[in-house]
Amino acid sequence: MSNTNEYTDFIAGYHVGHENFTEWVYTLTEPLLMARERLAELRQAFDVDTAVGVQLDAVGARVGISRTLPMRITDVYFELDNADLGFDCGIWKGRFDPSDGTTTLDDDMYRAVIKSKILANKWNGQNGTLPEFLTRVLSYFGMDSKVLDMQDMQTMHIALHLTESETPPIVWELITRRIIDITAAGVSIKIVDNDPWFGFDYETNSVKGFDDGYWFPFDQPTAVQNVEAENGEV
Repeated sequence: MSNTNEYTDFIAGYHVGHENFTEWVYTLTEPLLMARERLAELRQAFDVDTAVGVQLDAVGARVGISRTLPMRITDVYFELDNADLGFDCGIWKGRFDPSDGTTTLDDDMYRAVIKSKILANKWNGQNGTLPEFLTRVLSYFGMDSKVLDMQDMQTMHIALHLTESETPPIVWELITRRIIDITAAGVSIKIVDNDPWFGFDYETNSVKGFDDGYWFPFDQPTAVQNVEAENGEV
């Protein structure tokens, strides 16, 4: 019996049953059929939602971000008030010991980073759309939306209110190291904790009562004052 495929099923009645003719049609069309199937598989293999391994690396290369990213070294060096890194546990950080290292992301984390980079590449860069942009980035890492605020000092400086303890480490590194840049070239950024301040008889996302609110640091300069001091405007 001759080899068959979907193209041999269309052979006209006069040639049906002629094995040599059927084999000839099969020989001509089978490579084309295989090429079509492989091309269809390529779309899924290099789709950001389904790609894995080296295919996902290729997607990242085209988007503009690597699987290997710089990260601060944590949970290694000695720390006070930390049972896991206290005496006899943590390693003493020497003068020339590095504070930063690199990490290689797994597929799921790298996929979230790639999606964040794609979103950054398409973002219009406007201050008004920054909260929505960062909220979507956080959602890729399984975090709920949160209140964000960015103060544009109009002095080539901005202050972004974002709490480190509530932000995934990889997102914190992406923003603070400006791997995913949310400011224009030449504009510096200052990250300020987004903790709610303590207040009586008044509660919003920025002001909380006992157990939730933080004392306002009256003895410390605000983000605006810090920026003005840097520019000699105080």
